[in-house]
Amino acid sequence: MRHLRKGDVVRAVGFPGKTRTGELSLFASRVELLSPCLHDVPEVLNNPDTQLRKRHLHMRVNPLLERNLRLRARVVRAVRDALEDRDFVEVETPVLWPIAGGATARPFATHSHALGQTLSLRIATELFLKTLVVGGMERVFDLGKQFRNEGVDATHNPEFTTCEAYMAYQDFDGLVALTEYVVRRAVAAATGGPLRVPRYSGADCASGETAVTDKKESEKEEELDFESPFRRVQFLPALEAAMGSRLPVDLASPAAIDELVSLCAAAGVSTAPPRTAASLLDRLARSASASTNSPITHSPAHSRALTQPSTHPRIDNRSHNHSLSFVTFTMPQSLTRRSLTQPNTALLSTATISSQRLFNRRFSVVIRS
Repeated sequence: MRHLRKGDVVRAVGFPGKTRTGELSLFASRVELLSPCLHDVPEVLNNPDTQLRKRHLHMRVNPLLERNLRLRARVVRAVRDALEDRDFVEVETPVLWPIAGGATARPFATHSHALGQTLSLRIATELFLKTLVVGGMERVFDLGKQFRNEGVDATHNPEFTTCEAYMAYQDFDGLVALTEYVVRRAVAAATGGPLRVPRYSGADCASGETAVTDKKESEKEEELDFESPFRRVQFLPALEAAMGSRLPVDLASPAAIDELVSLCAAAGVSTAPPRTAASLLDRLARSASASTNSPITHSPAHSRALTQPSTHPRIDNRSHNHSLSFVTFTMPQSLTRRSLTQPNTALLSTATISSQRLFNRRFSVVIRS
C-alpha cells in the first residue's frame, strides 16, 4: 500500500465491513495496481489558467464539474422527452451551408475541398426547420450546436447548444402553455422532482456551483416556484414601474431615441451604439430585471422581429407583439413568440432552448413562436 499514489487505478479483493467509526469499507486481502498516476494530483486547484488547460485535472480535484455535466445531460434529455411527448419529431439540419441564415450574426467560414467552395457554419436552424414545416411536418425540432463568430462574455459563447422547435397552427396562449410544460420538465429533471427550488445569487454560479445544490438556510434567497401557473407581466408597464418613469408613447419616432438615451443615462446604463429603440429598451430591461421572476409578455414590436402584432383590447395602446420572456436567476431565461406568416391564419410557432454555459455558470432558455 505504501507504493500507491493519489490518482492510481487499483483493483482490490477482500470482504466488506465497517470500521470502528462505523464507516462502510472494503477490508482488502489483495491489491493490484492497474494504472499508475504519473503526476501529482493536488488537493485543490485554484489557478484559472490551469483549470482551463487541464480540464481532466480540474475534474479530478473538483467532483462538482462531473455533477454539472450529468445535470446538464438530464435537463437536455428532459427537454427532448417533453417535446417528443407532444408529438414533435426530432430532425438533424445541416451544420455547413453556403449562406448562413435564420439569425443576425457573423458566421464562421470554412472551405470544402470536395465542393471547391466556401461554406459557413450554421448560426441558427430556423430556415431548415421552416422548410420542413412548409413540406408538411407540423411539429419538428432540432437539438444541436450553433456557431457565431462574435464576442465572448459571461452570457455568450461562440459555440453553444440550442433546441429549436416549430409547431404549426398554434396561438400565443398555446405557446405559453408549451413553454411552461418544457420548463417544468427541465426543472424536475434538474431537481429530481421538486418544482420549488431556492434562488441563489450569481456568486454561486460564478464559483462553478449549480443552482441546484445543498446550501445552509441562511445562504438561501427567495424560492422559485415552477409549480404554480406562471404569473405574466407586461413588458412596458413593468419596466415603467421598475424605473419610476414613463416611457415614450411612440417608440418608432426619432424623439423616442433621445428620451430612451436620457433614461439610460439616468439609470447608469450604457448608451453606446447601436442606439436603437430595441437595443436601449433591452438594456433598460436588463438593468431592472434582477428581481423579476415572472414571464414578461408583450414586448414592444421593435424589439422582437418577425412576430405577429398584438390586438388584445386590454393591452397598452403602444405597439406590441406576441412575445414572452422568462426572467429567472437574475437574467433572461426564455423567449416565446408567434411568428409573422402569410397568410396570417397559418400560425407558426417556434421554441428554442439555448445554453451558453449550461449549469456551469449560466442556463438560458429561449422559446420563440
